[in-house]
Amino acid sequence: MHLPAGWRKRRSFGPARVRALSQRLSGSRTAALARVRQGLRQISETHGRLRIRTLARSVGVSERQLERLFRERTGLGPKEMARVARLRSVLAHLASKGRADWADLANAFGYADQAHLIHEFQALTGKSPARYFDELDAVTRQVDATGFYPARVIR
Repeated sequence: MHLPAGWRKRRSFGPARVRALSQRLSGSRTAALARVRQGLRQISETHGRLRIRTLARSVGVSERQLERLFRERTGLGPKEMARVARLRSVLAHLASKGRADWADLANAFGYADQAHLIHEFQALTGKSPARYFDELDAVTRQVDATGFYPARVIR
């Protein structure tokens, strides 16, 4: 195969060009990770109560790009992460206050109604709220301020 004269020189990937390309790709990965972290921070700060369009604008990408970035980095899309964050807020509230009226909880945490809250609860935990709490002992119901459950010690 015959290549035009000078082609190899123009298309050459010498050490300097490889280094520059590597830095550019590394920078884009760093920027993507920073966007995901910023998005996760906003989801956490709002307890999952924000529009994905607003989140995408605030991190400087389209909704589609945000979806792709989140799935690549977390395994979940931003909407699913927001759903989880909102339910974690409900669980943290229940852990600190004890049992509460589900209709009041739905209203306080931005669910359309009690049925919506219970449907989300079942979708994300795989159990009804009553069954979920019946199966937990006092140690596992304790949730710290961030909504994370402490590790259970196995003896």
